[in-house]
Amino acid sequence: MRIYDQDYQLVATHERAAKPGERLTHPDHLPPNKLPGLLQTRESCTEQARCVGEATLALVERLLEDPLLERLPTAGRLVRLADKYSSARLEAACARALRFDDASYTTVKRILHQGLENADLPATPIACSSEAFAFARPVEEIFGTRVGGLTWN
Repeated sequence: MRIYDQDYQLVATHERAAKPGERLTHPDHLPPNKLPGLLQTRESCTEQARCVGEATLALVERLLEDPLLERLPTAGRLVRLADKYSSARLEAACARALRFDDASYTTVKRILHQGLENADLPATPIACSSEAFAFARPVEEIFGTRVGGLTWN
């Protein structure tokens, strides 16, 4: 396929798609900000995460191991946060997100946006006391004679 401008000058030549829905994009015709997403692979994303740090690598690997959803674009956006912020801040934000077991792009971005990557972590939760279950019904009352409790009638 040949593309001409208004003055009938040849602007670009593209191969024709072989089947409906197929896209053949020439990298030179894309805006520079769209190019990294098109050329990204799992290996390149993992390597970029490895260059940032261990926590970032662990978070990217968790994103990419999802068997149901293709999370490569999300992992790529996560790694590219190092361009807007810094690699050190991204690594600290990923470590914080992993500490709270929330491996998502939006969480890491929110941590960076709010500057929480180096904030103190809250104390670990205290073990629940019996007061926490004050309004729970005992098993014997629910299941009656099946577990050795009283009958309801």
